[in-house]
Amino acid sequence: QRYLIMKLIEFSKTECGVDFLMKVGPKKDLKGNISDVAPFKSDFFEIFFFRKGNGRILLGDRTIPIHDNTILFISPFQRQKWEVDEDALDFKFVIFQEEFINNLISDKYFVYRLLYCYQTACPPLLEIAADEMCRYADYIDEMAYEQVHPVADSYHMLLSSLYSLLIKLNRAYAKEYALPFGAPKNNYAYKFKQLLEKHIADNLTVNDYAEMTGVSRICLNKTVKEQFGTTVSDMIRYRMTEEIKSRLLFSGLSVKEVAFSLHFSEPNHMMRFFKSQTGQTVCEFVSGYQNGSIP
Repeated sequence: QRYLIMKLIEFSKTECGVDFLMKVGPKKDLKGNISDVAPFKSDFFEIFFFRKGNGRILLGDRTIPIHDNTILFISPFQRQKWEVDEDALDFKFVIFQEEFINNLISDKYFVYRLLYCYQTACPPLLEIAADEMCRYADYIDEMAYEQVHPVADSYHMLLSSLYSLLIKLNRAYAKEYALPFGAPKNNYAYKFKQLLEKHIADNLTVNDYAEMTGVSRICLNKTVKEQFGTTVSDMIRYRMTEEIKSRLLFSGLSVKEVAFSLHFSEPNHMMRFFKSQTGQTVCEFVSGYQNGSIP
C-alpha cells in the first residue's frame, strides 16, 4: 500500500523581498494560512513566538499544545500539521536557512550546538513570562524593520541579531530543561549529530559514525553522552524510527520500498525494528494515523 506524498515548502528569497536567507515578522507577514495546509515539511528553521496561542501542532510523532507565551522550535524537514484557530493566534516568527548563519561564523556545527535544533529528548517548546515575551517581540520588531528598510550594512546587522537571538534562546532552553551546557571539549558530538542528519537513510552503525567522526566508538559515546545526555545507539534508533514513520506516511513508497530506501536487507527486518522501538506494527501505526487515533 502507498500513502500520501508530503508537501515540501522551500525557502524563497524572492518572497522575502530582499536577498536574505531569513525572514522575521508578525503573523500577517507569514504567507498563507498554516492551518489550511495538509501535513508538510519545510527546508528551513522556524521559531514561533506566541503571545496568544490555542490548538496544537502535530510535529513528527509528537502533539505539541500551543499556549499563550510559548516559543516553538521547528527544525528542517520535520513533519508538521497545524490544528489551530488562526484568528485567535497572535505571534511573531523567525525563519532562516542554515547557510545564512554560516555566513557569519566559521563554526559549521553551530546549529547542532543549539539544544532545541534536531531535538529528540525534550519538547521543542519554551514557556516564558509575558514580560519576557514582550522583550523578544521588541527585538524581532527591530529585526523586521531592518529587513523591510535595508541599508548598506543591514545584512550584517541581521546576521548578528539572529546569532544573538539564537544564543539567548539556547541559554533559556538549557536552563528550562536542565540540559548539559558546559563548554564542549571537542566537536565530536556535534559532528556526529550533523552526520546523523545527513546519513540516516544509509542505516550506518555506531562504528561507521565513529570512523567518519575520526574517533573511537568509546570516545564518541562518551562525548555524545556528555553533550546530549544519551547514547549514540539511542540517537540512531530514535532518528531511524522517525525517518521510517515519515516515509511510511508521506513518501508515496510501499513498505517494501521504504525498507530498501533505508538500506534494510529485508522488509521484515525493518518491521521488527519498528515494532521494537514503538510497540506497534507498521500496519497498526499507519492505520492509527489514518484513523486519527495517533498523531
